[in-house]
Amino acid sequence: MATSTAPQRNQRGTSILVMHNSREITVQVGRLSDLLLKTGWYLYVGSAFGPGGLMARLKRHLRKQKRRH
Repeated sequence: MATSTAPQRNQRGTSILVMHNSREITVQVGRLSDLLLKTGWYLYVGSAFGPGGLMARLKRHLRKQKRRH
């Protein structure tokens, strides 16, 4: 069962993205070399304690074009 709660404006906190990879894939991570992701469960933990909070952080992750920081 998947659940989510939309953050309120400027709400700060930590987010956890739960992903299941059903097959091995290779992905490029930033400037790092390619990374092999094996089959299984993965968690991505992010923090958003800046002025924009969780909403700003989630919007940034959804943008295709991002400014380097």
